[in-house]
Amino acid sequence: EEEEEPVAFSDEDREPENVASSCASGPSNSSSFKLVLDKLNERRLGRLRPIFEREHITASVLPTLTDEKLKSIGIKRLGDREKVLALAAELADGGHLAAI
Repeated sequence: EEEEEPVAFSDEDREPENVASSCASGPSNSSSFKLVLDKLNERRLGRLRPIFEREHITASVLPTLTDEKLKSIGIKRLGDREKVLALAAELADGGHLAAI
């Protein structure tokens, strides 16, 4: 399986409001963050974990992601973006993260 290459961004490469800025830090988000990381692992998307950690994508941020945002944070593969978007839609619709 091909490894996702890390992508380096300068401040100019980022959107004015990136996904990390829309997430407050603190204890209330740590379980939400861990839940998202666990669900990525369950879906064999663990290779995306460094990106989600860097951007601090929690369960409340996940439904706000778009294909363009996923590309901008370095998720290159269409299949991976589709899986993440399905996970996001599932969370937005029912608030539950069931297996895909």
